[in-house]
Amino acid sequence: MYGRPEYDPLLDAFECEICHNYFSALARHVKQAHGIPIREYKRRYGLNYNVSLISPIESQKRRELAKKMGIFRELNKKSPFKFKKGTNKVQNYKRSAQTMKRLVVQLPEFGIMERRKKARARKLTV
Repeated sequence: MYGRPEYDPLLDAFECEICHNYFSALARHVKQAHGIPIREYKRRYGLNYNVSLISPIESQKRRELAKKMGIFRELNKKSPFKFKKGTNKVQNYKRSAQTMKRLVVQLPEFGIMERRKKARARKLTV
């Protein structure tokens, strides 16, 4: 059912299923010209959700421009928000007190789950 949009390597562009013109940045065209969210466009025309609608050459140009501008420099710095080595699950992330208060107020069942986790942890340490 799901597939890829039609790509012309000579033009380095994808064909728009609505107006049948070719664009190197089809995602931008669909959103601006037709006013359709990209997810809806992909669903409507049976395209795979994880396929990019930006041509490979255009994508490479944008990547090089971002490197020149230094956008990726911040990603290389050590951030206090990164997970510890070996942990890649959100459950291992320690939430701040402010976030915990907000979650308990918004989701009462969340407070019950947290209290159960703490009780289990206390039993294991005793």
